[in-house]
Amino acid sequence: MNCSENMKPKPRPKWPKIDIRPILKYLALTLLGFLLFKMAAKQARFDRGYAAIGGEAFFLFLPVFYYLISKTVRDWLDDLKKKP
Repeated sequence: MNCSENMKPKPRPKWPKIDIRPILKYLALTLLGFLLFKMAAKQARFDRGYAAIGGEAFFLFLPVFYYLISKTVRDWLDDLKKKP
């Protein structure tokens, strides 16, 4: 057995390739939803005259709504393409 072969450093394992675009998209949607919520809450407090959380809370669910609607539309379009 050759000692020099045993002394070679082992190659590092390769990291899996990750597509970062969906991560950035949902991060942007989350930040946008948070900013819209803060702006709507400020305006709602001004209009109401007291602090409460109402419909503006739905801005916080913007990423979830985007995912659900886009998935539904994609499935619907796939079904239309498969129809004879």
